[in-house]
Amino acid sequence: MENNYEINLSKLANGGLQERFNAEMERILDNIADQNTDPGAKRKVTMNITFKPNDNRDIADTVIEVKSTLAPAVGVPTSIVIGQDNDGKVVGQELKSRIKDQTYFDEEGVKTDTGDMIYDLRKSK
Repeated sequence: MENNYEINLSKLANGGLQERFNAEMERILDNIADQNTDPGAKRKVTMNITFKPNDNRDIADTVIEVKSTLAPAVGVPTSIVIGQDNDGKVVGQELKSRIKDQTYFDEEGVKTDTGDMIYDLRKSK
């Protein structure tokens, strides 16, 4: 028995389905290579073909949709030190030292827990 309903998906819509699939595959591969995403997260390509037959049921208009589901970028953790200024207004700054009120060293010198330089006034005399 011959399959009268067999359609080559690569040729459907003059190759439009294949073109859209390839574009979504490229997005997925870029997302997998992105170091800011979870490498273990699942990605997905979904193809939908919607059929709307005419009243005589001898022709059906179709709409082809291809979309991908990507892994979101992973969050970037940090900590915020929260306090009040001299006027009582709540303020916050990023905690750079990882421990409140702890100084730390980097390539520029000694800094406060929020990253402000600590200058040695003895050296300026």
